[in-house]
Amino acid sequence: MLSHGFNLTNVYIDTVGKKETYQANLERDYMIKAPNVSFVVSEKADSKFPIVGAASICAKVTRDNIIRDEKIRERIPEIE
Repeated sequence: MLSHGFNLTNVYIDTVGKKETYQANLERDYMIKAPNVSFVVSEKADSKFPIVGAASICAKVTRDNIIRDEKIRERIPEIE
């Protein structure tokens, strides 16, 4: 995203495991690629930060649409 000209300054992430370790790993891994980006790792990030909640909804809607489309394709018989 940074290479596309986005001015990314903060990244909010719902924790996976110990938040301090996860945040330290992200900061280490992206220090060179994104030195001005701040990472916030938190439990229940989707309820604490509206942007994370919105992203979660978008991801779930996208997933549900993909599953729905796959089920529709499975019901349509192949025609030669």
